[in-house]
Amino acid sequence: MPVDYKKEIQFGTEARTELMKGINTLADAVVCTLGPNGRNVLIDNSGYNELNKPTHTKDGVTVAKNITVDGLVPNLGAQMVKQAALKTADKAGDGTTTSTLLARELVKAGLQHLNNGENAVEIKRNIDEAVKEIVTVITENISKEISNEEQLQQIATISANNDIEIGKLISAAIEKVGQDGVVHIEESKSGDTYLETVEGMQFDRGYKSHFFVTNNGDMTCTLDNPYVLIADHKFTQVKDLLPILEGVSNANKSLLIIADDIDGEALATLIVNKARGILKVAAVKAPDFGDRKKLILEDIAALTGATVFDKDKGMKLDKFSYDWFGEARTVTVSKEQTTIVDGKGSEETINSRVSDLQKQIDQENTPYIVEHLQNRLAKMIGGVSIIHVGGYTETEMREKKDRVDDALHATKAALQAGIVPGGGAALLYASNGLQNDNLGSSIVKEACRKPFTQILTNAG
Repeated sequence: MPVDYKKEIQFGTEARTELMKGINTLADAVVCTLGPNGRNVLIDNSGYNELNKPTHTKDGVTVAKNITVDGLVPNLGAQMVKQAALKTADKAGDGTTTSTLLARELVKAGLQHLNNGENAVEIKRNIDEAVKEIVTVITENISKEISNEEQLQQIATISANNDIEIGKLISAAIEKVGQDGVVHIEESKSGDTYLETVEGMQFDRGYKSHFFVTNNGDMTCTLDNPYVLIADHKFTQVKDLLPILEGVSNANKSLLIIADDIDGEALATLIVNKARGILKVAAVKAPDFGDRKKLILEDIAALTGATVFDKDKGMKLDKFSYDWFGEARTVTVSKEQTTIVDGKGSEETINSRVSDLQKQIDQENTPYIVEHLQNRLAKMIGGVSIIHVGGYTETEMREKKDRVDDALHATKAALQAGIVPGGGAALLYASNGLQNDNLGSSIVKEACRKPFTQILTNAG
């Protein structure tokens, strides 16, 4: 039978009005969380399954993710602004509520001028020019680098809704592993929130398929106490994986596969096993290329206690051995990165590899090779800071975990790009620096003043 797709076609003022309805619905729910006295939002999760409990949050992007507006056209408007919030979260990790507010104000003012007969192309061009001016004023005249640990802690504390405990933990976590180090957030097994530093590594490769995701909220895959298979080999056929999968299944373990590549029916088999609940698994493409890839795979093997499968060494897949597997306490895989926490490699092996890398750095004169060796060494010795987030109830723990995540991203962004006065003051000041006197500039100027006034409104 033919499928009856519902279509709704609208034009002009009618369409713009409906889009604005959806934008306002989403923005109203999000912007009430802005500022130190912003409201908490309670989210009902009962529609997903009976085990999901309500969530309360002050995180704008969490609110935005959970909103779908009635009506096809209004929902399109809401989804557009939601994408702005998600993009901000992806790039900066914080500031999602402000980006939602700015998006709403820009669209609202723009539509008003369109309805008055102004030229849309001209308005858009002027807005783009004004935004560039604002960014230039902020980066050149307002932004300052973080100069001490106290400022670092203050940024983390403010971003965690003025929670001093979280601010101290994040500051300490970054101090332990460095600005470019790995800080991981986990749920505490107790009600306490505390910091732990362990051996670990992060590399820039994500999962081969989103079907491996176990946490839909942040689109990551988490494996507890997994086996780690490292292979300088491209898996394409099921028969190559069968001995390995049987070994994992017999041990009742989860599995991380890091391989030259995993494709075709081999990848499909892993996805099906994961979907049916037969096996908790994630597949990741090996980082880097050529000889560098081989060396990094050996680094990961040292940290996890694995043996790299390599046909060049005479190894055969049908001669599978449990000795090939490494292990780790936790592995987290996102779309772009893999983090291995507390690998079970022997201290002697790790120290030996670190020593070899240090000797190579001392003896090497080629700058780009030295840089590569230093990066490998940093990953080997940097470790991972783990912030264990606890709470007396699951709802409290989730809310606190969201705040820790926000504060961590905001602090790392501040380390990279600098800090500005809060409370909407930076945008307010920057808006006074706009030179052009046109519709686009006036729209941007008014939008940049809105966060300041919204924070005052939320404060009562």
